[in-house]
Amino acid sequence: MQIARLELRDFRNYESLNLEINRKTNLFFGQNGQGKTNLLEAVYMCSCARSHRTARDQDLVRRSSEKYYIKVSFAEKGKYAESVALACDLSGRSRRFWHDDIPIRRSSDWVGLFHTVMFSPQDLQLICGSPSVRRRFLDMFISQLWPAYFRDLQLFNRLLSQRNSLLKLFRDLPSGEQRERRLELSIWDEQYALAAARIMQRRQTVVNRLSAYAEKNHTSIAGCDETLGIEYRPSVRSLIPDPAEPETEKISRLLLARLSANVDDDVLRGWTGVGPHRDDLTIQIDGVDARLYASQGQQRTAVLALKLAEIKLMREVTRTAPVLLLDDVLSELDSVRRRALMDSIGDIQVLITCTDRDWFDLNWQSLSDTSTNIAYFFVRDGKVFPEGVVPEESVVTADISE
Repeated sequence: MQIARLELRDFRNYESLNLEINRKTNLFFGQNGQGKTNLLEAVYMCSCARSHRTARDQDLVRRSSEKYYIKVSFAEKGKYAESVALACDLSGRSRRFWHDDIPIRRSSDWVGLFHTVMFSPQDLQLICGSPSVRRRFLDMFISQLWPAYFRDLQLFNRLLSQRNSLLKLFRDLPSGEQRERRLELSIWDEQYALAAARIMQRRQTVVNRLSAYAEKNHTSIAGCDETLGIEYRPSVRSLIPDPAEPETEKISRLLLARLSANVDDDVLRGWTGVGPHRDDLTIQIDGVDARLYASQGQQRTAVLALKLAEIKLMREVTRTAPVLLLDDVLSELDSVRRRALMDSIGDIQVLITCTDRDWFDLNWQSLSDTSTNIAYFFVRDGKVFPEGVVPEESVVTADISE
């Protein structure tokens, strides 16, 4: 999978951009705060409809505007050229999606048409951050692989919201009326348990495969006897009695029983205490939680091993190479880790950001034989200048047609 063109309008600090992308390696360089990361963020959003930096659309709209538009034109090897696009209108609180310029009514039918893997310095939060960071990572990755998972997430979130609303309502009712209306809650519980079970089953299955690949990557990168382990931890461990072969029906049945047993506590709190919204992912080195005991170097190695596993599993499931987005991470890696990253790239198209082009040339070309196939772009103040274009004279911009 390779991007041919990126188009933006009123996205972050970009008023208008129409940029041709090199089929192999693309370096976007310039000072901090000029818009390099914004380019990668826009590309990433075209794969899963979400930013890796914020959940708020108002953060993505250029100042003084109320709308943004992103379009990526791409092609898979041996297949016809495609495009995906999304737009947001803050005034109407609406989002719209297109595939090959044809409107797509539901985002769940759009997610997964285009594939990316993002690697940024913030990925250390996969180890050090809150459980919500790790759940978000899993959800955005799995949604690219199986769009049905994205639909299950949307359904689950609606059911969770409805169940929580009922719990808060019951909490304020007299005890006698509460008991009379419990049947209403049990109806929601059946739907909730089934949607939750599908999510948990898929998460467990994907983590099993990611863990196997990441462990091999870690052994190769670390060059020592340390063992990396990645474990999916549901809110209640017993909900998945056999992690090696998780079964949706069994998880649903156990979850439904747990909801029934916890209903009094849930009513008292006013929110649901069991489900995938409470799950976590643990990353361990030699059986010890990396968040608590690993050095920063060990944490970087673990995250890199996980990201390389992400690339491998995505290629395996989708049978296409994702676009790799490297946001200012090369300088964070030593030569051994950079080599491991390079060895994994192969025929993958790469978009890279950094502040120092000379440093990039020295460190990238010493590891790669693809130095003749690098496109350089200077980024300044929301404008992108291909190599050879003088910023004062020419800017790569164009009108974008929806």
